[in-house]
Amino acid sequence: MNVCATCGNEKEAGGRCPFCGAWQSVATAIRPKERRSVATVNLEQGLPLVEDALAKLDREIASARMRGVRLLRLIHGWGSSGSGGGIRAAVHERLASLLRSRKIRGFIPGDEYSEDTNRGRTLLTSYPSLRSSLRTDRENPGITFVEV
Repeated sequence: MNVCATCGNEKEAGGRCPFCGAWQSVATAIRPKERRSVATVNLEQGLPLVEDALAKLDREIASARMRGVRLLRLIHGWGSSGSGGGIRAAVHERLASLLRSRKIRGFIPGDEYSEDTNRGRTLLTSYPSLRSSLRTDRENPGITFVEV
């Protein structure tokens, strides 16, 4: 099993990623054991309850620290109602709480992420590998970036 070079989810080698739709050749796939400063976590995979998604968020933040990952790209979805989902709102509340208690360095909701904003430019400068997914990540309300 390989990891998509764009979104970081596990997928078969080559072809189109079932998560983000990006095409990649077998040569561009990333091996899962490679250390990266950016990792992707899909909190909506398996359609979990909000409580289960938050528990996974907590585990993934702790795991990122242990692995030396500095930035998490959280996929939480936008919600089937079209007005923002429960997981998205709960994740943002949890991240705000973690930021206040200084357990994370910061977070940027995907709908505020763009190369046209100061926060977006700073993130792109700090994590140049994000440039490869800028097309799918820019102003995407279904994701959030978390600096661990």
